[in-house]
Amino acid sequence: MSKWTHVAGIIRVDTIVALTGGNPRHDLLDVLGPVSTFHVPRDDTTLPYGSEGSLEYDIIRTGTDNSMSWGYVAIYGDLRDYTDHLEIIDWLEKTVNDIYAKGIWIRNVSMCIDVESNPTTYMVHWHTDMDEDNQGLIVTEYPKIRSD
Repeated sequence: MSKWTHVAGIIRVDTIVALTGGNPRHDLLDVLGPVSTFHVPRDDTTLPYGSEGSLEYDIIRTGTDNSMSWGYVAIYGDLRDYTDHLEIIDWLEKTVNDIYAKGIWIRNVSMCIDVESNPTTYMVHWHTDMDEDNQGLIVTEYPKIRSD
């Protein structure tokens, strides 16, 4: 029987392209890298992956060049034969730090990780008080509600 891990998350990013220049979409693609799927497997993916492919993502632009709110990255997937929630959390922390290092500000991060075989669901969010030395991921564990 397969073991599945279900992931849904969002990274909301800010940057003012008119002031900073650059190409945030290109920078985000550079950090996130290629997606590996069942039909198009990739050996060079850095995304967490199960036996049928990696997490996936969409980069969505919501603002304008003069807007602080640039957009967000939606991260999602169902990883087959994968149960390591800590690896996903480590990947998310590295990814957020790498995005920040590109000069893109992190406004919000939120992710839900549900390992089917685990009695706990993990909620991850980014804490910041605008002090670079006092920011990072916070993980909260919630017991699953059983219906049997």
